[in-house]
Amino acid sequence: DHLVGLGHRRMVVLEDTGLGGFDRLDGFARAFQRAKLTSSVRHFPAAATAEGGYDAMRQVLARGKPPTAVLCDNDVIAVGAMSAIEESGMSVPRDISVTGFDDIGLARLRQFNLTTVRQDRWAIGRTCFEVLQRRVQNPDDQRPSRVILKPTLKVRGSTGPART
Repeated sequence: DHLVGLGHRRMVVLEDTGLGGFDRLDGFARAFQRAKLTSSVRHFPAAATAEGGYDAMRQVLARGKPPTAVLCDNDVIAVGAMSAIEESGMSVPRDISVTGFDDIGLARLRQFNLTTVRQDRWAIGRTCFEVLQRRVQNPDDQRPSRVILKPTLKVRGSTGPART
């Protein structure tokens, strides 16, 4: 939604090839549907490392007309993607906006200044402990539970208006 609000229409999602992130990808898909952008968004696999983000972004750039924005499944992928963008002679966010997910410590550093989605790790840990504690205290009640903690968007310097 943040990127759509900045005028981005040609976007790429660098997807973690590991096991996690399904809810995240579902959230991306719903936002693209709301903005009627499903046909203009491409998805590329990326290993959940800086090297994976770098390699995937180089593949994206080698295909010709670059996207105006890249959504990365995690901040580490985003760091690699930013490196590939800068190495190609383009600038973040002037030419391509980049977002991450997790708000790791690197995201806040000046050289990255990454717009990202922050997950409250303390709340996640506390919630896991509370669920486990309930199960230990009530061994007869082993019903599965699903808890959704709302993340927050941290807008920093890696996103800007889409170039026309």
